[in-house]
Amino acid sequence: MIAAPQARHGLSEADPDQIWLDEAPLGRAGMPQHFGDLVAVLASPAASFITGQAIAVDGGKSRAY
Repeated sequence: MIAAPQARHGLSEADPDQIWLDEAPLGRAGMPQHFGDLVAVLASPAASFITGQAIAVDGGKSRAY
């Protein structure tokens, strides 16, 4: 989950944030700048040898299963 107002749209009043955080490997929500940080690296010369990759910006959530 990304800590942004749009992330809460359509969620119940129960505390879904806490439910998600309890299961999150890093124990915290991501921030919008985490995506920006990745974009900055991928747009830089440092990423010139990276091709055809799917990069999850999920704090390890996809690897936890």
